[in-house]
Amino acid sequence: MARWVALHPTAGSPPALTLAAEITSDLSALGFDVEQRSLPGHSPLIVARRPAGPGGATLGIYGHYDVEPVHGQWSSDATHLRLEGGRAYGRGIADNLGPLASRLLAARDVRAWPGVLWVLEGEEETGSPLLAAYLEELRDVDVDLWLDETGYHEAPDRQRILTVRWPAALDDLRALWRTAAAEHAVAVVAEQRALNRASGGIEGPVTRLFAGRPYVSLGPNDDASNVHGADESLPRHTLPLCAEQFVATLQYLASWRSP
Repeated sequence: MARWVALHPTAGSPPALTLAAEITSDLSALGFDVEQRSLPGHSPLIVARRPAGPGGATLGIYGHYDVEPVHGQWSSDATHLRLEGGRAYGRGIADNLGPLASRLLAARDVRAWPGVLWVLEGEEETGSPLLAAYLEELRDVDVDLWLDETGYHEAPDRQRILTVRWPAALDDLRALWRTAAAEHAVAVVAEQRALNRASGGIEGPVTRLFAGRPYVSLGPNDDASNVHGADESLPRHTLPLCAEQFVATLQYLASWRSP
């Protein structure tokens, strides 16, 4: 995360190209078939796939690696990771560099994989124009569940999990998330809605990517993360729980069959 924050990969910038290459290498090392879709003047769209077994489930994972420019009056250099008071500070740490780094690291612990379509874009902060260009191709993939870029903790002991179009057949997975949270002395609060998006609005390309499929948002951000603002940060204590829930999701879907 320190290296990524220092890169400050805003959409279309040379550092975004550097980070896209690093992420592509990480996903390839995890056994994914990875492609970069690109057009002149755009940050690459990374599409990584693992095939599902016969009759098996496919998890769609969405995230982005671009960040906002530095805004406001920071207490320290926004492009230097600062650890203080149980938090990690830096531009883009909560949106979306920290959650993405956590998932890539946690994926190393996955022992059984479902099918996966992992979509990572470099232009979410500017309205996802390249994602829009490839949207129909991505929506043709038969995804059983979409996992959004991150989620939110309402308090140190309370995690909010957002779901949309949730099928009863996946209730055991929701129980796994609650069990993992309880082991960290965290209660789960459920809401039926999607994650709020500042870029693209409710009809933007990211929202259309998820449309019609079961959806969940969970991740390490909290009320003090101050996304896009000065002193953007992540609470460090939420990262282990969200990593465990990510691994549990993949391993559960590896043996799940749609009714």
